[in-house]
Amino acid sequence: MSEETLIDLNHLEKISGGNKDFIREILQIFLEQTPREIAKLREYLEHDEMEKVEYYAHKLKSATDSIGFSEGRQLFNQIEDCARLGKPDMIAPLVQNVSEVCSVACQQVSKKLEKGL
Repeated sequence: MSEETLIDLNHLEKISGGNKDFIREILQIFLEQTPREIAKLREYLEHDEMEKVEYYAHKLKSATDSIGFSEGRQLFNQIEDCARLGKPDMIAPLVQNVSEVCSVACQQVSKKLEKGL
């Protein structure tokens, strides 16, 4: 999985007009917020707070969409749908999967930032 590029910055480059500072800022926000928000998602899942799980899944889905991280977007979409339908047993494995995939995506984002995009 780590050999495959998980993010595609084409959309972000298009909406930013190629503004590298804007792109760096969005990527930095992704790096800072994603691990914290996944931790919150896990916490709310453990406490069976499906509305909050749905909220954080939706928020993370939007964040992954902005950086062209389609695999993450799909997984957060599934988590959001399961939370809306009240299916916590289906969410736990999805959260584990998305955590692993997001970890790899964060590594890739870090490398892009280190290389100056």
